[in-house]
Amino acid sequence: METFLPNLIEHLLNFLILFIIVYILLYKPVVKFMSDRAARVAAEQDEAQHALEDAQALRTQYEEKLENSHKEAALIFAQSEDHAKSERDKLIAEGRQRSEQIVLAARAQIDAERANALEQMRDDFASLAVQIASKVLEREVSVQDNAAVIDEFFEKVG
Repeated sequence: METFLPNLIEHLLNFLILFIIVYILLYKPVVKFMSDRAARVAAEQDEAQHALEDAQALRTQYEEKLENSHKEAALIFAQSEDHAKSERDKLIAEGRQRSEQIVLAARAQIDAERANALEQMRDDFASLAVQIASKVLEREVSVQDNAAVIDEFFEKVG
């Protein structure tokens, strides 16, 4: 058994030395590597979380801007519609005013032409009446007599 105990001690010493060497050479770097990796993963997760929050904030801003642009477009459309209605009403009013002016001018022209026609008819009737009266009376009727006859005729005619 004597050979067994020194071999056992030798193997235990070898195992202990190997364990210490492995612990120093491998375990500490592996633990350090794993903790560094865990820290990088945690940092990347935090960065991804911040990026997600930023993206959500941007999305909210864009949605608000889109909603505001829709509201502005609706407001501009309503203003344009109101402006178009007021322009339409203005043009209609101007058209009515122009048509009224045309009608008034036409009526004035008709009245003037009617007055001219009546004056012409008076002159024609006066000449005709004078000719008839001259032939009937065989004498010349004065202008004053002629005017009196014409006025009396038109009072009866209307």
